[in-house]
Amino acid sequence: MKLRKTFYVNDEAVKLVEEDVHLSLYSPGRAIFQVQSAAPLTGHVRLDVGYSTQDKDQTYFIGVIRDSQTVDTDQQRLRCRELTCVLYTQLHAALRHPTLRDVVQWYTDQTGLRFVVPDKPYAAKQVPAFYTLGDGFHGINSLGAIFGIEDYIWQQQGDGTVFVGSWQDSRWATRPVTIPEERFTKVTATGGKESQVMPQLRPGIRLNGKYLTGVQLTGHKMVTTCENSLKKLS
Repeated sequence: MKLRKTFYVNDEAVKLVEEDVHLSLYSPGRAIFQVQSAAPLTGHVRLDVGYSTQDKDQTYFIGVIRDSQTVDTDQQRLRCRELTCVLYTQLHAALRHPTLRDVVQWYTDQTGLRFVVPDKPYAAKQVPAFYTLGDGFHGINSLGAIFGIEDYIWQQQGDGTVFVGSWQDSRWATRPVTIPEERFTKVTATGGKESQVMPQLRPGIRLNGKYLTGVQLTGHKMVTTCENSLKKLS
């Protein structure tokens, strides 16, 4: 069973030399990819990961190149962030009587991000106003408190869309994962657990009874970090 990784820049396959990918439940993921390219690269990136025994690999990272550094005559080191990094831009909003759907549509219009909101009462609930003078990250973080959403999360998903709503209404709520402890080979100094790469593990999953909040993928290894409860966003 061979681990397979395919890396794309603007939908064109590029030879991947090495990678260090960090995904988080609470902030846009980040990654460093070293690739074979004589010239600096720009644009969108995608990393698909799977095993030779699988028919289809899983898209693990979708993002944008923030910086391309020349390593030598044949290689570039790409510093990338997930698509949601655009929310760090200052986005001043002033909406009257909006619903949650109205607010995320406003953010779509400003950023181009595609949001997914579950068909629940809080999605259609009107509030008197939505004002924010900060960046989009702060604005999206505040939606749980404004619309009264319990276990509120927002997260870029594997297809590049952004889920906004209660964790209980997310795809993860009905897909708990149990992995035998013996498959974890090491515990890091920060409490993370090291294992072989398991492409299905992403932040938000309920793993062995805990919330998976962070994943690092490097080479053939993966480090997962779990917490007993979700952090309250504000």
